[in-house]
Amino acid sequence: MSFDISRFKRIALIALALQSTGGIVGRTKFQKIMYLANLCGWNAAEFRYDNFGPYSETLARELEGMRKNGWVEEKVEGTRRDRQLYTYALSRPYRQRAISTIGKLDEMGEGKLIHKTEGLTKVLNKFDSDNLEIMATLIFLRSKNPSLSIEETIKLAHQLKPRFDEAQIKDGRKIFNIMKDFLPPREAAKILVA
Repeated sequence: MSFDISRFKRIALIALALQSTGGIVGRTKFQKIMYLANLCGWNAAEFRYDNFGPYSETLARELEGMRKNGWVEEKVEGTRRDRQLYTYALSRPYRQRAISTIGKLDEMGEGKLIHKTEGLTKVLNKFDSDNLEIMATLIFLRSKNPSLSIEETIKLAHQLKPRFDEAQIKDGRKIFNIMKDFLPPREAAKILVA
């Protein structure tokens, strides 16, 4: 059996994000935090644009596999709008294994990536899923078309997300300032606005 570095990185990224944040409330929030953290240099999953912004089917399957193996706890609560809200956290028995997994990545020379990701996930976890949906969409649009001006990016995001008003989308620009401290130089030059 060969070692799958991509899968190892996905598991480590999920474990690190859940350990750093103490848990993430909401599937949309989870996906957006993972998308933005992945840009720090993980290259652990491919993302495509979906209804709520950047989404990775591979990451969703990995999270589900970790839940089925007892590594991640998933709590489901009903909301006022007859919807379900999912909360993800590392299970008690897996916490030590998660620390070990992250430690192995550190031994592979990825200490700086781990440190940056811990910081970013803590910052991002303070935002609600709507804000993260907007911010991740803005970054996604710029990453796919770096020639777009910020105004064009905001206009396109508003067309894709008509449920948000233009002021909400403009407020999402703060992600460009947040990400400047976390993106590798090559990604920063491509995505961030001056």
